[in-house]
Amino acid sequence: MLSLKSIFFNKKILLKIILVISIIFLFTSVFSYLNISLTGHEFYKRYPFETILLLFGSLIMIIGNFLIFFMRKSGFWISVLGTLIVFAINISFDQINFLKSFYGIEFQLLVFLMMKFKFNEKSIWEEIYN
Repeated sequence: MLSLKSIFFNKKILLKIILVISIIFLFTSVFSYLNISLTGHEFYKRYPFETILLLFGSLIMIIGNFLIFFMRKSGFWISVLGTLIVFAINISFDQINFLKSFYGIEFQLLVFLMMKFKFNEKSIWEEIYN
């Protein structure tokens, strides 16, 4: 039987829980960007290219997170690409400062840290790439 303590000490289960939460939030972002684009929202009228790139970057992060969930090597790099797209677009807006630009990628940073964290002499990164 799984206890709460065993879940938090099993790094793969904890990583998968974080990935599921991240994917849920990313789907929320995708639907928000789709809504903004399809309804002709003021933001889309003012920043059409940026809105499409934010949508595209979020979709790439979803694909990357699914691949990480299934322990595929390419998932990390695909997710990094999506993260860089979203971060670059967020940082390009004058109204968003550097720290607020991390809002769109906080779960990705957590996923990356979880993958690199060593527990019992081995990280998830090493398990995937060996």
